[in-house]
Amino acid sequence: MFDINLLTEYYIFGIKIPAIMKYNYKEFLKFMEELYSSKTPNKRIGELIIKILPFMEGKYQIFWLDILAFNYKIQKKYKTNINLFDMLCIKLDKKSILF
Repeated sequence: MFDINLLTEYYIFGIKIPAIMKYNYKEFLKFMEELYSSKTPNKRIGELIIKILPFMEGKYQIFWLDILAFNYKIQKKYKTNINLFDMLCIKLDKKSILF
């Protein structure tokens, strides 16, 4: 099986599998719903990801910590609220406000 989304590996091995390891089925569903909801504030998304860090391999821990830090910098610098997962899905060009 394959996926054209370049972030699939980081979602599966960095989010889903660690969440499955940490939570029972009902808690996992609640975690995923909250994590991906557009209504969940970025601060809360960060808290949710940090809770599953111990269940991730080092490569995925580094990736998600870097993504959280990058998203925080964007919000602080530009006084904007860009959802973490929306940020990951934006196709950025050279004129992007983020760079």
